[in-house]
Amino acid sequence: MSQDFQRAWNLRQVDAGALSGDVLAELVRRGALSVQDDLDLEADGLAGPATIDAVEEMLGITEPAETTPHQGSRYVPIPTPRGVEAVYGAFRYKSHPSQKGAIVIDRQWVRDHIVKVSIPYTNRHTWMHKLVADEFQALYAQAVEATGRQYIPEKVWSWVARRKLWRNDRTPSLHAWGVAVDIDPKLNRYGTEEGPLYDHPEFVKVFEDAGWAWGGRFKTPDPHHFERVQR
Repeated sequence: MSQDFQRAWNLRQVDAGALSGDVLAELVRRGALSVQDDLDLEADGLAGPATIDAVEEMLGITEPAETTPHQGSRYVPIPTPRGVEAVYGAFRYKSHPSQKGAIVIDRQWVRDHIVKVSIPYTNRHTWMHKLVADEFQALYAQAVEATGRQYIPEKVWSWVARRKLWRNDRTPSLHAWGVAVDIDPKLNRYGTEEGPLYDHPEFVKVFEDAGWAWGGRFKTPDPHHFERVQR
């Protein structure tokens, strides 16, 4: 029995609703742990960005993601941190039972607000809030062009259901709304003032001119971080 057949059969089970709820979540958890163990990733049992990227590379998935048409952000105001829920919506959530700092967000809110987004100039995708998706794609393309295509990021990710700094005593991160984006975090490392985004300030300028905040301006530099919030 081939792996392709097994994947197709399981996918049909999911589509038909035979695998759902706690059963599907447990299968994904066990599968994530297996992949993480095989590839020497952090073994947390969460199908997060690194694990998804690793599986896509294993499967040779390189086609641009199909992107759901979404409402552009041209007329969507950029809120202060206190106004995030007023603009991007409020969600119910609870702490993840075992993973420190992770949260479990109301499923319907995620379905209504989070969309799959292709990353220009790459064969990759991320998930983010539908109100910022079109704007991000346009700004990202402008930023790459501003560098003369000298800097095309390798890793880009937005939506992660977690608290700030993965700490249980913190409120949800802007990543939980899908309105913050991390760009090459291993190259633009937290707490440093070095990396390709410092080498290419013209990339950063495109986002800042559009009203996005850049983590490189934070008291503790977070240069891979961009957010559609006024600071």
